[in-house]
Amino acid sequence: MLRPTLIALAAVFAISPFASAQRDKLPADELTPAQHEQLQRDKLIIGRTDYNQIFEPYLKLGKAPESIRFITSDAALAAYHALFEDSFRELELRRATRLRGDVEGLYNACKPHSSNKPTYPPDLIQHILGPAMVILGTPATTDNFSKKLIPEITRQAALIRTADKMECPPWLDYSEDDRFFRIDYRRCKPVSFYADDDALADYHRAVRWLQLIPMRATNDAELEAWAHMVIASRTLFVTTLPDFIVSFTGLSAFLGPIADRTIIVNNLDILRACAAVLGPREKSKKCTRLREVLLANARQNSVHTTINDEIRDKSPKDTSPLSEIRFRVIPTHALPDAEILSAFLSDEIHPNGLTVAAFLGSSFAYERMPQVDTGKWVSTNKRARLLTFPQDGQPRSLYANYIDVLRTLNAPPVKEAPSFMSSIPWQIKACQTQLASWAQIRHTYVLQSKLGLTYGGIEHAPHRRPVLSSPTPHSGVNMCVWLNAQSRYLMQKPCLSHP
Repeated sequence: MLRPTLIALAAVFAISPFASAQRDKLPADELTPAQHEQLQRDKLIIGRTDYNQIFEPYLKLGKAPESIRFITSDAALAAYHALFEDSFRELELRRATRLRGDVEGLYNACKPHSSNKPTYPPDLIQHILGPAMVILGTPATTDNFSKKLIPEITRQAALIRTADKMECPPWLDYSEDDRFFRIDYRRCKPVSFYADDDALADYHRAVRWLQLIPMRATNDAELEAWAHMVIASRTLFVTTLPDFIVSFTGLSAFLGPIADRTIIVNNLDILRACAAVLGPREKSKKCTRLREVLLANARQNSVHTTINDEIRDKSPKDTSPLSEIRFRVIPTHALPDAEILSAFLSDEIHPNGLTVAAFLGSSFAYERMPQVDTGKWVSTNKRARLLTFPQDGQPRSLYANYIDVLRTLNAPPVKEAPSFMSSIPWQIKACQTQLASWAQIRHTYVLQSKLGLTYGGIEHAPHRRPVLSSPTPHSGVNMCVWLNAQSRYLMQKPCLSHP
């Protein structure tokens, strides 16, 4: 858990004075003749030794009789990540304990009002919510689900657990829309810190499942199921609506804007149209009115992101704005770097880590990344930067502030710094520090961020590289300001307070 004393430790790393690298401090037997020559030429050498922990080089250098403490930016950032991921893990553990109750509450609120027992929600809602409930511990019995649907619900729960297939569930009718559509169950496999705890692993599986199932505005059954869940969430959780929103959509302060349309609706016109769908009128007419309202709202409120996270064929003939209106029970969040990577993939250009570093402001990386049309880069970069601005009344996200910290690593060195700190090798080192730090925070946010997919469902993720670097004064100051702000925010969260 992120305690004030630990944040202070990270801040000390960030502001500690640095000294120039000392070539004599490395054991002579670790340098080859070629490395000696490179060190003489560039005044800097990036070692190839791998370490299990970021502090191991310091322990090794500390044994040298004349060693100089050289606090590096990667050490400060790594200290932060170790503390932050532990805090975020604690937050997710608390969210995991309440997810089953919230999903069961939503499910029960969708049941028809009847004195006969048992009653069940519409079949499609059982298919959507049921597998997540079973994974979270709800018994797959007729007390909870329709007898005819239990085999399919348990089959879907098993597919989520094995996480090794792609298929279109039989109850999602894509025969007319897209014969290529698939649910990628492989993405339900717990990763990051979610894989190390049984409760978090099941939480990961359930959340990912509820993120994956799209409810299309073009499909009557799916649109009606979504409208049913919208109204149910508004009626059941009237007194606890803030907590319910936190459970399903409460991470914007960490990650930024929500990337998907969800079941949490505040627009009065949409709520009225959803309520009308559940009324006695003919279904087709009710859905027509709701679609009109959704299209009007879509014209006024553009989506936050162009990232596609579905395995589907977006053919040129599919130009209807309504076809892009799709809803999820639990949404993902749009991260600016993912927007950049997605733009490259849409042009069939395979991005690499340099693409992200270029977005982070590295001129060195921009000159060497895969080539893309200048106008395309400018427009995509601008759209990605918009995702770092405050959205819908929310405060600026911690992720956006962290992007600013990484950008400061591009600042020129102070005039007193040795000349080699302006060299190409030093720029390489700064670029590697940015990428390693970016990869670490994406590792923490892996479940909650939207992942872009190309046709065929191929995922792209940059590789981490071990790096050593020294901070500029700008990065130290910005990191301290950011750590203090983050500390204040986290300590206000009830789930992170001391027992």
